[in-house]
Amino acid sequence: NFQTKKLYLKAKEHNYENLVKYHRTYKKIEDLLYEYISKYDLSETSFWIIYFVFTKRELYTQSDLCKIWNETPQTINSALKKLEADGYVDLTVIPNNKKNKYVSLTPKGLKLATELVVPFNEAESKAFFRLTDEEQDSLVEVIDKLYNNMEEEFEKIHYDKDE
Repeated sequence: NFQTKKLYLKAKEHNYENLVKYHRTYKKIEDLLYEYISKYDLSETSFWIIYFVFTKRELYTQSDLCKIWNETPQTINSALKKLEADGYVDLTVIPNNKKNKYVSLTPKGLKLATELVVPFNEAESKAFFRLTDEEQDSLVEVIDKLYNNMEEEFEKIHYDKDE
C-alpha cells in the first residue's frame, strides 16, 4: 500500500524508535496501575474517582468528575453506580437539581481509599520526586506539548472525515 509505505518512510526520517519506546513505556505504566488495582475489582475510572474524591476532600458532582477526568457522563455514571452498589460511595441529590448528584465516600470507601490510594500516592510521589526539579519540569512540559500536538492532529483526522 502506497500510503502505508509513505507513512513508514516519513517515520524513518524521524526517530521512530523513540515513538515505539514511548508506547512501550506508556503501556508499562498503565499495566502497573492495572496490576495494582486489579486485586480490588475496580475499573480504572472507579480508581480515579476514589483517588480524586479522597485526596481532594471536597464535594464533587458527577459533572465535575466528567470535566476533571475528561470522561463521558456514561463512563462516570456507570463507574459511580458500581461504586455505590459496592458501598464505596454515596450519591446525594442536589436540591433543585435532580440530574446531578454529589459524590462522597462512605466509611467503607474511606477504608478502601486508605488501603489503596495512600500507598499508591506515596509510591507515585516518591518515584516522581526522585526526578530532579528540571526533569520534573521537562516531563510535565513535554507531556503537555505531546498532548496538544496529538489533539491538533486528531482534530485534523476528525475534520478530514467530516468532509
